[in-house]
Parts: sequence; C-alpha cells; structure tokens
Amino acid sequence: MTAAQAATLRWTDWQIDPLIVVGLLGGSVAWRWITLRFAARPRQALLGWSALVILALSLLSPLERGAGHSFTLHMAQHVILMMIVAPLLALGTPPAFLGWLRRRPVAGWIIKAIWAPAPAFVLYHAALFLWHVPSLSTPPCAARASIWCSTLPSSAPPWRSGGSWWRQSRASSARRWDTAC
Repeated sequence: MTAAQAATLRWTDWQIDPLIVVGLLGGSVAWRWITLRFAARPRQALLGWSALVILALSLLSPLERGAGHSFTLHMAQHVILMMIVAPLLALGTPPAFLGWLRRRPVAGWIIKAIWAPAPAFVLYHAALFLWHVPSLSTPPCAARASIWCSTLPSSAPPWRSGGSWWRQSRASSARRWDTAC
C-alpha cells in the first residue's frame, strides 16, 4: 500500500471507541432526563438531540481518524464541536434546568461564580490556551496510546464552550432562571 492510499479516508473508516460511545450514551440519557423533567419545548429537545448526533458523527466518523493525521481535519473537528455542537446544546437547554442547577448546594455556587460574562470569558480562553500548550498536552499523549488522550481532547470543547454560548444566547432570559421552575 502506498502512502497516498494509506492517507485516504473512506466512509468505512468509522472509529468506534467504547469510551466515546459510553459517553454519548450517558449524554443521551442525561438529555432525555432533562427534556422530560424540565418540560423542554419541542424545538429545544430537537436542538439538543441534533447536537448529540453531530457530536457522535464528529467523534466516531472518519473525521476522527483523519484528525489524527491532518491538522486541517483536526481543526475542522474543533470548529464543529465549538461552533455547531456547543451553540445547539446551549440553545436547547431549558432555562428551568439551569434554575434547578443554581438551587443545588454545590452546582449552584459554581454556576453563579462562573456564569457572569467576565469569569466565563477568562475561563473559556484560559482553557483554550492551556489545552494547546504542548508541554501540557503532548508528552503523555505523544503516541495517542492512552484512551484518555484520544477521548478527552475531543470531548472537552463543547462542554467548555457551552456555558459561553448559553450566556450569549440567553442574555434576556438570565433574569428568569429562578422563576422558570
């Protein structure tokens, strides 16, 4: 097989990582619970399910395999996760769920502390910067032999940027969190 043939991605090159599948199933169960428990509108439920499907396609499709070989595909995966999946999750999240989270003892003070625009901005960009510092991410993952090294980098961006997107999309509804339940 030539190098050009080895670098070709095919639709049959799906990479089914058990840890990613378990994470996607857990996310699906959690999303189902959220949509049922907090009476999400049909549009919100559809946005959340769409985000999970796109997330699954991004992490299991040939794009994931190609992202390990091509910086362009790796960055395309970042764009999909941060600019498509995160906003869909943010737009699909029922305000009542966030109100419920804010009233929880531990989650409440964390959300109140980081949900303001300035802390969200600083934390988002610090996480983005630190994730790409070679000395912090490269040595343990140099050969991508560890399942954690291949899963965590791909799964972090939507959750890391989701709060920022939710805050931007719901600026006017932020005052209604506590009254939405």
